[in-house]
Amino acid sequence: DLRAIVGTGGAGAVADRGELFVNGITAETSDVVTETIVAAFDRFGVIVSPEIELLAERTDTTGSVTLTAWMGIAALVPDASFAWTVSA
Repeated sequence: DLRAIVGTGGAGAVADRGELFVNGITAETSDVVTETIVAAFDRFGVIVSPEIELLAERTDTTGSVTLTAWMGIAALVPDASFAWTVSA
C-alpha cells in the first residue's frame, strides 16, 4: 500500500479532481520536509515508552491549565528500501 508525502519542494505532485497524487499514488502534503517521499508506510512502526510523564501547571486563577508531556518515542524502519524520494 504505497502512499506519498509531498514536501515543500512539491516534486512530482499532481492535483486531480481535488485529490493530490505523485505518479498515480495518493499523496498528502507536509511543511516539515522539502523532498517528496513515496513509501510502503504499513511496513513502518513506532515504539512508545510505557512511561509517560505529565506536568499540569495552573496558569491563572480562572482554572486555565498548561499540560506538558514527556515520553520516549522511536521510529522503526525495518528496511530503507520500502521508501524512496521523488525528483522532479
